[in-house]
Amino acid sequence: MPNQSIVAMKKNRLNSIRGAEGVYRVAALLSKYNIHVAPTMGNASCVDLLAASEDGAKSIAIQVKSAGDGHANRNKYIAGQKIAGKYWLIGRRPPIWSNELWYAFVDLDDVQTGIYFIPSKWVAAFCSGIKNVNYFFIPISVAGKAQSNLNSLLEQIAGKGCPVDIPKGMIWVGENEGKTTRQVIQNLKLSRW
Repeated sequence: MPNQSIVAMKKNRLNSIRGAEGVYRVAALLSKYNIHVAPTMGNASCVDLLAASEDGAKSIAIQVKSAGDGHANRNKYIAGQKIAGKYWLIGRRPPIWSNELWYAFVDLDDVQTGIYFIPSKWVAAFCSGIKNVNYFFIPISVAGKAQSNLNSLLEQIAGKGCPVDIPKGMIWVGENEGKTTRQVIQNLKLSRW
């Protein structure tokens, strides 16, 4: 039987490689649109990439979350309700949000369309309903609503627009279940964009 510490070390190494693959996949995609992208190399706890407009006048931070190799295919439970399908772990603490912070959720199993860009406000609002769990997470059913957000992200980096608002049809979970988008935003004191 393999030593527990060796198994944990191999798992951590695999997670690091998976995370790096996601970071560089996002960087490659943004570079195609003439965005200057710089990885933070682990030097910033909540930021994996800094992205700036071509002239350097506007920049944003991006937190990349990667899942793949079947590791995104799990089930989670919130308040006893099973949330089936793929999800990405956010972390042990509730996510922070800022108008200049976006998340990039990368599905490493989907090379064609597997990157979902989501404003951090969406993520904070979704996670606000999750209580009594070891890790905060976001399912693909929520991330999928953001699949077309690449243009909004590019416009914000270019300084031509503001981020898209939380969709009215957001699927709220846990303590937020049954609430409207407006109620969740007010509870979090999230100002409109």
